Amino acid sequence: MKKNKPSSTALLILKAILFVSYDKQYAEMIPGESTRLSLIFVQSLFKYPGLLRFAIKNKQCRAVIAWFERRTNPGFFLHVAARKQCIEQLSREAIEHGVSQIIILGAGYDTLGFRIAATESAITCIEIDHPDTAKHKCAALQSIKKPENLYWLNANLRQQSIKEVLQQCSIFDPTKMTLVIIEGVLMYLREDDVKKLFVNLSMLTSNELACIFTFMNKEKGMPIQFKTAHPFVNRWIQVIKEPFLWGIARADLSAWIKPLGFEQIAVWGHEELAEKMAGNPLLAQGELICLMRKCL
Repeated sequence: MKKNKPSSTALLILKAILFVSYDKQYAEMIPGESTRLSLIFVQSLFKYPGLLRFAIKNKQCRAVIAWFERRTNPGFFLHVAARKQCIEQLSREAIEHGVSQIIILGAGYDTLGFRIAATESAITCIEIDHPDTAKHKCAALQSIKKPENLYWLNANLRQQSIKEVLQQCSIFDPTKMTLVIIEGVLMYLREDDVKKLFVNLSMLTSNELACIFTFMNKEKGMPIQFKTAHPFVNRWIQVIKEPFLWGIARADLSAWIKPLGFEQIAVWGHEELAEKMAGNPLLAQGELICLMRKCL
């Protein structure tokens, strides 16, 4: 990430969500409120927001964008939509089972925390993000009322532990059943930093704690990357200084997290996500979702 600028990958995810939200077949995957908030971000973050809004709605422009996606990382846009839909479903199920505090690390321009806080007044939602991204997000949402139970914290988790950050937050309650969401973040951390983060999470509360996170599936002898991605994509993430640093084989994950204080509940890859979608579409391959819980 370039200093004082929003993350390039966070902006790409925002565009992907909006592209799918105007797709005739898959638009229902994106909640209407998510689209509305995402368009507010576009208005604030992009130099020519009207051009982007036109491009994601215009038939000819969408065809060009879809052509480019097929040649760089086919199925990436739908992968993002399916990933977010799965995480939202798991989050709302967690609330039904008693979770009353949600912590989202590296939320970027995702709208889940805002939307849950707006509809679930009894849930405390805390978003922790890099100062540069958080600054732009807060500025973009100044025009609308923020839910009183949503809190934004600025922190660089490479410099501070999650425990240190939350100890400075009076609203954080270590006695509550807690869900932590880490979406599209861990691949940018080194393995030692991921381990430290998980260990800190395991000691964060005295109550039950679950964590939903995404990770890159690392195949033996291969670089950490989307399996479906063109080599151009790997060069691009190096240029924007947001390279993938950590990944792990799906088969090794359960044993890897156990010494860190967690047990694996379930993992979803492209096949499991596609099965839930109409037409079983092609999804980008390489990033998986894991649900784990703290060992008691």
